[in-house]
Amino acid sequence: MNILIEGINLENYYSKEHESFKNGLRTMYGAKVWGKGYENYDPEVDSFLEIRRRTFGDEEIDLLIIMGANNYGFKDGIGASYNVEKAEEGFYYRDLEKLKCKKAVLLYDFWSEAECKREEYFDFILKNQIDIIFTLFRYPLHIWRLYPDIIDRMIWLPPSFNPGIFNDWGMEKKYDVGNLNSGIFSADSFYPERHKMHKKLLEMNDITYLYSKHPGGGFHKEGDPLIGKNFSKAINECRIFVTSGHEVYKNFTSKYVEIMASKACLFTTECLDEDVIGLIDGWNCIKISESNFEDKVHYFLKHKDELKAISERGYRLVMEKYNCYAQANYVYRNITR
Repeated sequence: MNILIEGINLENYYSKEHESFKNGLRTMYGAKVWGKGYENYDPEVDSFLEIRRRTFGDEEIDLLIIMGANNYGFKDGIGASYNVEKAEEGFYYRDLEKLKCKKAVLLYDFWSEAECKREEYFDFILKNQIDIIFTLFRYPLHIWRLYPDIIDRMIWLPPSFNPGIFNDWGMEKKYDVGNLNSGIFSADSFYPERHKMHKKLLEMNDITYLYSKHPGGGFHKEGDPLIGKNFSKAINECRIFVTSGHEVYKNFTSKYVEIMASKACLFTTECLDEDVIGLIDGWNCIKISESNFEDKVHYFLKHKDELKAISERGYRLVMEKYNCYAQANYVYRNITR
Protein backbone atom coordinates (compact mmCIF):
# COMPACT_ATOMS: atom_id res chain seq x y z
CA MET A 1 0.00 0.00 0.00
CA ASN A 2 1.32 3.43 -0.98
CA ILE A 3 0.66 5.94 1.79
CA LEU A 4 1.57 9.62 1.53
CA ILE A 5 1.56 11.77 4.65
CA GLU A 6 1.54 15.55 4.20
CA GLY A 7 2.62 17.65 7.16
CA ILE A 8 5.58 19.54 8.60
CA ASN A 9 8.30 17.86 10.64
CA LEU A 10 7.32 17.99 14.32
CA GLU A 11 10.26 16.06 15.74
CA ASN A 12 11.14 18.95 18.06
CA TYR A 13 7.54 19.75 18.93
CA TYR A 14 6.60 19.37 22.59
CA SER A 15 4.07 16.62 21.85
CA LYS A 16 5.55 13.49 20.32
CA GLU A 17 2.32 11.82 19.12
CA HIS A 18 2.44 13.37 15.62
CA GLU A 19 5.86 11.96 14.74
CA SER A 20 4.97 8.72 16.51
CA PHE A 21 2.03 8.32 14.13
CA LYS A 22 4.22 8.95 11.10
CA ASN A 23 7.01 6.72 12.40
CA GLY A 24 4.68 3.76 12.81
CA LEU A 25 3.31 4.02 9.27
CA ARG A 26 6.75 4.64 7.77
CA THR A 27 8.25 1.63 9.54
CA MET A 28 5.40 -0.83 9.05
CA TYR A 29 4.05 0.19 5.63
CA GLY A 30 6.72 2.29 3.97
CA ALA A 31 4.69 5.50 4.12
CA LYS A 32 6.40 8.56 2.69
CA VAL A 33 6.23 12.03 4.20
CA TRP A 34 6.19 15.43 2.51
CA GLY A 35 6.53 18.64 4.44
CA LYS A 36 8.84 21.34 5.72
CA GLY A 37 11.73 19.84 7.65
CA TYR A 38 11.81 16.56 5.72
CA GLU A 39 14.34 15.48 3.12
CA ASN A 40 13.58 16.58 -0.46
CA TYR A 41 10.94 19.10 0.60
CA ASP A 42 10.63 21.91 -1.93
CA PRO A 43 8.77 25.08 -0.92
CA GLU A 44 8.06 25.86 -4.58
CA VAL A 45 5.83 22.82 -5.01
CA ASP A 46 2.17 23.83 -4.96
CA SER A 47 0.31 20.72 -6.16
CA PHE A 48 -0.59 17.39 -4.57
CA LEU A 49 0.06 15.79 -7.96
CA GLU A 50 3.63 17.08 -7.92
CA ILE A 51 4.09 15.91 -4.33
CA ARG A 52 2.93 12.44 -5.38
CA ARG A 53 5.31 12.45 -8.35
CA ARG A 54 8.27 13.44 -6.18
CA THR A 55 7.55 10.82 -3.54
CA PHE A 56 6.16 7.87 -5.52
CA GLY A 57 7.19 8.61 -9.11
CA ASP A 58 4.65 7.29 -11.62
CA GLU A 59 2.91 5.09 -9.05
CA GLU A 60 -0.56 5.92 -7.80
CA ILE A 61 -1.03 6.29 -4.06
CA ASP A 62 -3.68 4.45 -2.06
CA LEU A 63 -4.04 6.89 0.82
CA LEU A 64 -3.23 10.55 1.41
CA ILE A 65 -3.16 11.64 5.05
CA ILE A 66 -3.26 15.40 5.58
CA MET A 67 -1.91 16.03 9.05
CA GLY A 68 -2.91 19.65 9.65
CA ALA A 69 -6.12 20.15 7.72
CA ASN A 70 -8.09 21.98 10.41
CA ASN A 71 -5.80 24.32 12.23
CA TYR A 72 -6.19 27.49 10.19
CA GLY A 73 -9.85 27.51 9.22
CA PHE A 74 -11.60 26.33 6.10
CA LYS A 75 -11.15 28.18 2.84
CA ASP A 76 -11.34 27.08 -0.77
CA GLY A 77 -8.38 24.78 -0.40
CA ILE A 78 -7.61 22.06 2.09
CA GLY A 79 -7.29 23.60 5.52
CA ALA A 80 -3.71 24.11 6.62
CA SER A 81 -2.21 21.91 3.94
CA TYR A 82 -0.62 24.76 2.14
CA ASN A 83 2.92 25.53 1.23
CA VAL A 84 4.10 26.74 4.64
CA GLU A 85 6.63 29.12 3.13
CA LYS A 86 3.73 31.09 1.64
CA ALA A 87 1.27 30.67 4.48
CA GLU A 88 0.64 34.39 4.85
CA GLU A 89 -0.55 34.46 1.25
CA GLY A 90 -3.08 31.72 1.97
CA PHE A 91 -1.30 29.52 -0.56
CA TYR A 92 -2.85 26.06 -0.70
CA TYR A 93 -1.76 22.88 -2.44
CA ARG A 94 -3.81 22.37 -5.56
CA ASP A 95 -5.18 19.31 -7.35
CA LEU A 96 -6.49 17.34 -4.40
CA GLU A 97 -9.48 16.28 -6.49
CA LYS A 98 -7.16 14.81 -9.16
CA LEU A 99 -5.67 12.22 -6.82
CA LYS A 100 -7.22 8.79 -7.32
CA CYS A 101 -6.94 7.64 -3.73
CA LYS A 102 -8.62 7.75 -0.35
CA LYS A 103 -8.13 11.05 1.41
CA ALA A 104 -7.90 11.38 5.19
CA VAL A 105 -7.57 14.25 7.64
CA LEU A 106 -6.73 14.28 11.34
CA LEU A 107 -9.09 15.95 13.79
CA TYR A 108 -7.17 17.08 16.87
CA ASP A 109 -8.80 19.42 19.41
CA PHE A 110 -12.33 19.03 18.07
CA TRP A 111 -13.78 21.59 20.51
CA SER A 112 -11.79 24.43 18.92
CA GLU A 113 -11.26 23.04 15.42
CA ALA A 114 -14.69 21.70 14.52
CA GLU A 115 -17.43 21.65 17.16
CA CYS A 116 -17.47 25.43 17.60
CA LYS A 117 -18.02 25.79 13.84
CA ARG A 118 -19.71 22.49 13.10
CA GLU A 119 -21.55 23.43 9.89
CA GLU A 120 -18.43 24.94 8.39
CA TYR A 121 -16.38 21.86 9.26
CA PHE A 122 -18.94 19.46 7.82
CA ASP A 123 -19.10 21.49 4.60
CA PHE A 124 -15.30 21.38 4.41
CA ILE A 125 -15.30 17.57 4.68
CA LEU A 126 -18.03 17.05 2.09
CA LYS A 127 -16.84 19.69 -0.38
CA ASN A 128 -13.32 18.26 -0.47
CA GLN A 129 -14.57 14.66 -0.61
CA ILE A 130 -12.61 13.59 2.44
CA ASP A 131 -13.09 9.85 2.88
CA ILE A 132 -11.70 9.44 6.41
CA ILE A 133 -11.64 11.63 9.52
CA PHE A 134 -9.17 10.27 12.06
CA THR A 135 -10.39 11.69 15.36
CA LEU A 136 -7.90 11.67 18.22
CA PHE A 137 -10.70 11.85 20.78
CA ARG A 138 -13.79 9.69 21.19
CA TYR A 139 -16.26 12.41 22.10
CA PRO A 140 -17.13 13.35 18.47
CA LEU A 141 -18.09 9.72 17.85
CA HIS A 142 -20.93 10.26 20.32
CA ILE A 143 -22.13 13.78 19.61
CA TRP A 144 -22.07 13.50 15.79
CA ARG A 145 -24.04 10.26 15.54
CA LEU A 146 -27.01 12.08 14.01
CA TYR A 147 -24.90 13.10 11.01
CA PRO A 148 -24.41 9.92 8.96
CA ASP A 149 -22.50 11.66 6.16
CA ILE A 150 -19.88 12.59 8.75
CA ILE A 151 -19.94 9.79 11.31
CA ASP A 152 -19.54 7.12 8.61
CA ARG A 153 -16.20 8.70 7.70
CA MET A 154 -14.88 8.82 11.25
CA ILE A 155 -12.30 6.45 12.72
CA TRP A 156 -10.94 6.79 16.22
CA LEU A 157 -7.17 7.21 16.14
CA PRO A 158 -5.87 6.01 19.50
CA PRO A 159 -2.95 7.88 21.04
CA SER A 160 0.39 6.26 20.46
CA PHE A 161 4.00 6.53 21.56
CA ASN A 162 7.38 5.60 20.20
CA PRO A 163 8.91 2.99 22.57
CA GLY A 164 12.33 4.41 21.71
CA ILE A 165 11.24 7.60 23.48
CA PHE A 166 8.77 6.40 26.14
CA ASN A 167 9.69 3.24 28.00
CA ASP A 168 10.85 1.79 31.29
CA TRP A 169 14.36 3.19 31.63
CA GLY A 170 15.04 1.51 34.95
CA MET A 171 15.28 4.79 36.82
CA GLU A 172 15.40 4.83 40.60
CA LYS A 173 11.96 5.60 42.06
CA LYS A 174 12.92 8.89 43.71
CA TYR A 175 9.39 10.25 43.91
CA ASP A 176 6.15 8.91 45.29
CA VAL A 177 4.04 11.14 43.06
CA GLY A 178 4.69 13.07 39.86
CA ASN A 179 2.59 15.85 38.37
CA LEU A 180 4.02 17.63 35.33
CA ASN A 181 0.73 18.67 33.76
CA SER A 182 -0.26 22.07 32.47
CA GLY A 183 -2.60 24.05 34.70
CA ILE A 184 -1.24 22.97 38.08
CA PHE A 185 0.01 26.34 39.36
CA SER A 186 -3.18 28.30 38.79
CA ALA A 187 -6.81 27.46 38.16
CA ASP A 188 -7.37 26.53 34.52
CA SER A 189 -10.86 26.65 33.00
CA PHE A 190 -10.14 23.54 30.92
CA TYR A 191 -8.53 21.45 33.68
CA PRO A 192 -9.57 23.06 37.00
CA GLU A 193 -9.04 19.82 38.90
CA ARG A 194 -5.30 19.82 38.21
CA HIS A 195 -4.65 22.89 40.34
CA LYS A 196 -6.73 21.40 43.16
CA MET A 197 -4.78 18.14 43.05
CA HIS A 198 -1.49 20.01 43.07
CA LYS A 199 -2.48 21.95 46.19
CA LYS A 200 -3.48 18.75 47.96
CA LEU A 201 -0.21 17.07 47.03
CA LEU A 202 1.78 20.01 48.37
CA GLU A 203 0.01 19.54 51.71
CA MET A 204 1.05 15.88 51.96
CA ASN A 205 4.22 16.20 54.00
CA ASP A 206 4.81 12.45 54.08
CA ILE A 207 5.40 12.02 50.34
CA THR A 208 8.11 12.92 47.84
CA TYR A 209 6.55 14.96 45.09
CA LEU A 210 7.89 15.84 41.63
CA TYR A 211 6.30 18.87 40.01
CA SER A 212 7.40 21.61 37.66
CA LYS A 213 6.07 24.24 35.35
CA HIS A 214 4.80 22.77 32.09
CA PRO A 215 7.33 23.45 29.30
CA GLY A 216 4.57 24.83 27.10
CA GLY A 217 3.49 24.07 23.57
CA GLY A 218 5.43 24.73 20.41
CA PHE A 219 8.93 23.68 19.46
CA HIS A 220 11.75 22.99 21.94
CA LYS A 221 15.47 22.51 21.72
CA GLU A 222 16.80 18.99 21.93
CA GLY A 223 17.65 18.04 25.49
CA ASP A 224 14.83 19.93 27.21
CA PRO A 225 14.51 18.22 30.63
CA LEU A 226 10.74 17.73 30.33
CA ILE A 227 10.38 16.88 26.64
CA GLY A 228 10.54 13.50 24.91
CA LYS A 229 12.84 10.86 26.39
CA ASN A 230 13.80 13.11 29.29
CA PHE A 231 10.11 13.51 30.11
CA SER A 232 9.74 9.72 30.07
CA LYS A 233 12.71 9.35 32.43
CA ALA A 234 11.17 11.87 34.83
CA ILE A 235 7.91 9.90 34.83
CA ASN A 236 9.91 6.70 35.28
CA GLU A 237 11.31 8.11 38.54
CA CYS A 238 7.78 8.27 40.00
CA ARG A 239 5.72 5.51 41.55
CA ILE A 240 2.47 7.39 40.84
CA PHE A 241 1.84 9.91 38.10
CA VAL A 242 -1.38 11.94 38.07
CA THR A 243 -3.22 13.53 35.18
CA SER A 244 -6.79 14.22 34.08
CA GLY A 245 -9.03 14.68 31.07
CA HIS A 246 -11.68 17.31 30.53
CA GLU A 247 -14.62 16.92 32.94
CA VAL A 248 -17.10 16.78 30.03
CA TYR A 249 -15.07 15.34 27.15
CA LYS A 250 -13.18 12.87 29.38
CA ASN A 251 -10.37 12.70 26.85
CA PHE A 252 -7.92 9.81 26.68
CA THR A 253 -4.74 11.47 25.46
CA SER A 254 -1.18 10.63 24.53
CA LYS A 255 -0.04 11.56 28.04
CA TYR A 256 -1.95 8.59 29.44
CA VAL A 257 -0.10 6.07 27.33
CA GLU A 258 3.21 7.88 27.83
CA ILE A 259 2.78 7.61 31.61
CA MET A 260 2.03 3.90 31.48
CA ALA A 261 4.82 3.26 28.94
CA SER A 262 7.22 4.97 31.37
CA LYS A 263 6.05 2.53 34.03
CA ALA A 264 4.52 4.83 36.57
CA CYS A 265 1.09 4.01 37.92
CA LEU A 266 -1.52 6.12 36.14
CA PHE A 267 -3.83 7.99 38.52
CA THR A 268 -6.50 9.74 36.50
CA THR A 269 -10.06 10.96 36.35
CA GLU A 270 -12.70 9.04 34.40
CA CYS A 271 -12.20 8.54 30.66
CA LEU A 272 -14.90 8.18 28.03
CA ASP A 273 -15.34 4.62 26.72
CA GLU A 274 -12.91 2.99 29.13
CA ASP A 275 -14.10 -0.44 27.99
CA VAL A 276 -12.90 0.31 24.46
CA ILE A 277 -9.67 1.90 25.64
CA GLY A 278 -8.83 -0.97 27.98
CA LEU A 279 -8.49 0.99 31.22
CA ILE A 280 -9.62 -1.01 34.25
CA ASP A 281 -9.68 0.73 37.61
CA GLY A 282 -7.57 -1.14 40.17
CA TRP A 283 -6.10 -3.44 37.52
CA ASN A 284 -3.98 -1.31 35.17
CA CYS A 285 -4.72 2.21 36.45
CA ILE A 286 -6.33 3.99 39.39
CA LYS A 287 -9.40 6.13 38.86
CA ILE A 288 -9.52 9.20 41.08
CA SER A 289 -11.87 12.02 41.95
CA GLU A 290 -11.59 15.09 44.14
CA SER A 291 -13.24 13.23 47.02
CA ASN A 292 -10.96 10.14 47.05
CA PHE A 293 -7.72 11.40 45.56
CA GLU A 294 -5.76 11.81 48.80
CA ASP A 295 -6.97 8.54 50.30
CA LYS A 296 -5.97 6.58 47.23
CA VAL A 297 -2.50 8.11 47.11
CA HIS A 298 -1.91 7.24 50.76
CA TYR A 299 -3.36 3.73 50.41
CA PHE A 300 -1.24 2.71 47.45
CA LEU A 301 1.94 4.20 48.83
CA LYS A 302 1.41 1.91 51.83
CA HIS A 303 0.84 -1.05 49.47
CA LYS A 304 3.73 -0.67 47.07
CA ASP A 305 3.62 -4.27 45.79
CA GLU A 306 0.04 -3.77 44.69
CA LEU A 307 0.97 -0.42 43.14
CA LYS A 308 3.89 -1.99 41.28
CA ALA A 309 1.66 -4.76 39.89
CA ILE A 310 -0.84 -2.22 38.57
CA SER A 311 1.99 -0.25 36.94
CA GLU A 312 3.25 -3.44 35.29
CA ARG A 313 -0.17 -4.28 33.86
CA GLY A 314 -0.56 -0.71 32.58
CA TYR A 315 2.84 -0.99 30.94
CA ARG A 316 1.87 -4.24 29.22
CA LEU A 317 -1.42 -2.74 28.01
CA VAL A 318 0.20 0.17 26.20
CA MET A 319 3.19 -1.79 24.93
CA GLU A 320 0.81 -4.23 23.26
CA LYS A 321 -1.97 -1.87 22.14
CA TYR A 322 -0.69 1.70 21.90
CA ASN A 323 2.89 1.64 20.63
CA CYS A 324 3.25 3.39 17.26
CA TYR A 325 3.70 0.12 15.35
CA ALA A 326 0.51 -1.34 16.78
CA GLN A 327 -1.23 1.92 15.88
CA ALA A 328 0.00 1.62 12.30
CA ASN A 329 -1.50 -1.87 12.05
CA TYR A 330 -4.73 -0.53 13.53
CA VAL A 331 -4.85 2.22 10.89
CA TYR A 332 -4.18 -0.29 8.11
CA ARG A 333 -6.96 -2.60 9.29
CA ASN A 334 -9.44 0.26 9.42
CA ILE A 335 -8.67 1.76 6.03
CA THR A 336 -8.77 -1.61 4.25
CA ARG A 337 -11.93 -2.99 5.86
